Amino acid sequence: MAEYRTDEETIELVKSWWRENGWKLFTTIAVALAVVLGYRAWQDHARQRDEAAAEQFRQFEQTQDATAAGVAQTRQFLYSQLKTEYASSGYAPLAAMLEAERLAAGKDFVAAARELQWVTTATSSPHLRDIARLRLARVQWAQADTAAALKTLATIDGAGFAAQLAELRGDLLLAQGDRAGAYTAYQAAVTAAGKTPAPLLIMKRDDIAPLSAIAPLSAIAPLSAIVGGASH
Repeated sequence: MAEYRTDEETIELVKSWWRENGWKLFTTIAVALAVVLGYRAWQDHARQRDEAAAEQFRQFEQTQDATAAGVAQTRQFLYSQLKTEYASSGYAPLAAMLEAERLAAGKDFVAAARELQWVTTATSSPHLRDIARLRLARVQWAQADTAAALKTLATIDGAGFAAQLAELRGDLLLAQGDRAGAYTAYQAAVTAAGKTPAPLLIMKRDDIAPLSAIAPLSAIAPLSAIVGGASH
């Protein structure tokens, strides 16, 4: 009888606990399910958006070299959608890079600079951001704004672009008449290029080399010695 009463008491305790805490348990379960289902729905939505953005970019890319009538309107429509509906995807900045390249090729440097500026703020990729800034500096140079181009170069991290950065800096400094600064920049570009500096870069550096950087004639072997050595 004592055991029976103990069981009854246990059942009563369980009922009492359930009356007081059952709703909390249901709420916790409901919230957990909502989080799981919501996360899965978000994943599905994000995947669908990425797939749609990829397809949109593929179509946009195909219009870059097309010359058929109406292609300009199609390209602009696709590009506008990428920048508005899929701005958070990685495809919108890539499309802007292509658009800037097309505009620069057509000498529309103002519009090209605008697209590249957009990329620097829209992309989440530091590498792509640096590429956009490097191209922006070249576009600014094409606009004869060497001061703006040098300022843009100063914002680039430089990792992986050391040789290109130094060479472009040399070009800009030379355009400003700073031959000493340009030589230093070209020399830095040659060093950064390692064992395979471009011949044109070597020519740029050597064309403005100061006298102190040129070997004196006394240090150069006589022509007769060179010819004689070759004959042996």
